[in-house]
Amino acid sequence: MNQIHVPAPVEQFEHRGHTVKIVLDDSPESPREWGNLGHMVCWHSRYNLGDEQPRCTPDEWFCNLACKTDATTERSLNWLEERYYDSPDYETRRQKIIARALDKVVILPLYLYDHGGITISVCEFGDLFDSGQVGYSYATKAMILKELGGKLLTKCKRERAKKMLRAEVAVYNQYLMGDVYGYIIEDQDDHTLDACWGFYGLDYCIEEAKLEVESRELLL
Repeated sequence: MNQIHVPAPVEQFEHRGHTVKIVLDDSPESPREWGNLGHMVCWHSRYNLGDEQPRCTPDEWFCNLACKTDATTERSLNWLEERYYDSPDYETRRQKIIARALDKVVILPLYLYDHGGITISVCEFGDLFDSGQVGYSYATKAMILKELGGKLLTKCKRERAKKMLRAEVAVYNQYLMGDVYGYIIEDQDDHTLDACWGFYGLDYCIEEAKLEVESRELLL
């Protein structure tokens, strides 16, 4: 019979007469497979990050997103190109059209730190050699209203959307860093009573393991 390999515990403690072993989850599910609000696009030569790795440049991607978000954008850009392409302020005008179309899209930058492992964040790492911007996480007005309800994209909903995007990036970072765990609960005779994996964050896993021990007591 094949035995299931269980990694050595990263932490072990006693809780109410039970032994709790916290182990690394060596095959966690990517949180990008969950029902997220945001959509992550990333450009990297060695890693497939986020939800999408566009073949176009970031500038082209912004233009495409603007056209998808606002039906009049493509027409405005075509009109601008026909009349002002050789004008010194062509690019400035072009960026204004794109920015206006994206006014109701919540977009956060994504930065990657790559040194003995990778870390992703919505904030810069401040390392000129091993870090830099790698992409964006965004949610359109339609995506936000589908998640939060209503017909108007209010300031409050925009702020809620930003918090949700930041939280999604934080969980995705835990996945990239291998900060995902499982617990094994044993009785005093070293018999396994329960085991569960897929907890993002060590503290969260420990707390859930303790709650499971306490819930078992209530069933006795």
